Amino acid sequence: MSIKSRKIDHIKICLSRNVQFRKKNGFEKYELKHNALVDFNFDDIDIKTEFFNHKLSAPIIISSITGGCEDAKRINKNLAKAAQKLGIVMSCGSQKAMIKDKNLAYSYQTRDVAPDILYLGNIGLDYLKDKKNFDRIKSAIEIIEGDGIFVHLNLAQELVQQEGERNFADSVVSLTEFVKFMDLPVLSKEVGFGISGKVALKLEKCGIKAIDIAGAGGTSWTKAEKYRQEENSLAERFSEWGMPASESLIKCKSAVNLPLIASGGIYDGITACKAIALGADLVGLAEPLLIEANKNSESVERYLEQFIKELKTAMMLVGVKNLQELKNNKEIIKLNIN
Repeated sequence: MSIKSRKIDHIKICLSRNVQFRKKNGFEKYELKHNALVDFNFDDIDIKTEFFNHKLSAPIIISSITGGCEDAKRINKNLAKAAQKLGIVMSCGSQKAMIKDKNLAYSYQTRDVAPDILYLGNIGLDYLKDKKNFDRIKSAIEIIEGDGIFVHLNLAQELVQQEGERNFADSVVSLTEFVKFMDLPVLSKEVGFGISGKVALKLEKCGIKAIDIAGAGGTSWTKAEKYRQEENSLAERFSEWGMPASESLIKCKSAVNLPLIASGGIYDGITACKAIALGADLVGLAEPLLIEANKNSESVERYLEQFIKELKTAMMLVGVKNLQELKNNKEIIKLNIN
């Protein structure tokens, strides 16, 4: 199967099948402490932040979703329009498709509708094995006018794909060399199975500049592969594999001193508030925005505006006016052991 065909299948499956984990992301176990008496105006709440020298209106990233086919072009343009209007970050889907076929580059190009956003590229760790690919990746980033690149770690997904990669020998060396080669920030992300503290520490030693923990609780890509290849019993067996997002975030926060993005079923502003209180710098969303972007950019905007309103409401209800207060005040969130 061609990469383009696989990308088309992934979009169709995510829009038509239930590819969500049955298990939760773990944030439901945490409780934000209600503050009944605050002495500031709702309009005083400030959720602006900075990420890689870009000023953001909200601590949100549109996580890597798609690329490499006609539908991806439309979806990425709708996502980018919303990101431009709301002043948030966006990352694209894996660029392997456009590297292998330059005619597919159009599906990742969004600068005509989003000239000012922090736009991050994306490539899989397995593609770094051959150093000859380094120049191809850099060229792909230049073509989309990207500001940096994610290297995604999708080991579980690769292993359940019948055509997936099996050889990950020397990955740490390859990643370290790639970081040194690139003249733009290199970030790393999981795709929904979580990153442990030990892995986060390895990534930091490789020179990675930020980590998206992308834990379990949102889209299960092993489950998506089960639907893509109906006879894939291995994918079905591992459809619930992964570390819950909240656990991954906490482990990474204690292990490294890097900017952290929390994603994995963070689909509302209350959960986002919990994630930031537990140490996240940004929160990432993908699947619900794919659904909205399949309609139009306005639908994406409406979803994110509601998300932002929920985040600010939760912040007021715990008595903080900005993201720094939310991250620094450890008294506003507790583990609910009942």
